[in-house]
Amino acid sequence: MQEDVKTYDVAKYNIAVNGRYLTGFVTGGKCTTAHNTDTTTPYVGCMGDVIYQESSDNTGTATVTLVPTSASLPFLRDLCVRRVPCELTISDANVSRRVAVQASDCRITKVPDVAGQATLSDATVTLFIPNLEYR
Repeated sequence: MQEDVKTYDVAKYNIAVNGRYLTGFVTGGKCTTAHNTDTTTPYVGCMGDVIYQESSDNTGTATVTLVPTSASLPFLRDLCVRRVPCELTISDANVSRRVAVQASDCRITKVPDVAGQATLSDATVTLFIPNLEYR
């Protein structure tokens, strides 16, 4: 059985915060999104009966990794320091895995680290998403 070969174009994956597209990503990836809790937790009784507990927690995080010279870092640091809620838009237009996230009232939870060392290290920005829905 022959499988279709699919390509992935990283240029079709975009992240915007408050309408401004982020630039200066590290090699190997731009962003990871994840829910903070499992959506369903199974419980198995001593007789083998199963009950599923559904979670109403739809919060999540988006972790963006940038190079330390990214032009987006001062903008993101400013939003974090001023504690400004922001809009987050993530779109992946690749045919093999189209996905989109659009969320409001997000917050940057920590100012990216500034390292004064001989070798530059990646800058990780974490955004809290109050309602993470994949579209």
